[in-house]
Amino acid sequence: QQWSLMPVHGILSTIRPAHFVQGQLRGRQNFPAWLGKNSTTRKNIRLLEDVRNHMQVKTSASLNEVRLQYLPVLKYPLSQPLKSTNENEGVNQVLEYMDTYNISRDDWNS
Repeated sequence: QQWSLMPVHGILSTIRPAHFVQGQLRGRQNFPAWLGKNSTTRKNIRLLEDVRNHMQVKTSASLNEVRLQYLPVLKYPLSQPLKSTNENEGVNQVLEYMDTYNISRDDWNS
């Protein structure tokens, strides 16, 4: 080992690269905020995968197809009968619709 090369290594591995990236990072780095958003994003993807896995019995859609095509369409029939009809009839309509697409109560709550 050549300990005499330590100062040269320090300059070449820290000061020189820092000189090249000088001014590249604008603004403050919000690493904790990114961690929070990444965690929320991963949770939402995991919930969407659960919904898709339950719906795969009746449909053959990818994750993006479920998110972009099925969920906006399912939102109305899963919520509107509860608002517009009497309580028992609306619940029965929603349960029938959920059975059609094999959606569980956990999927509906998430």
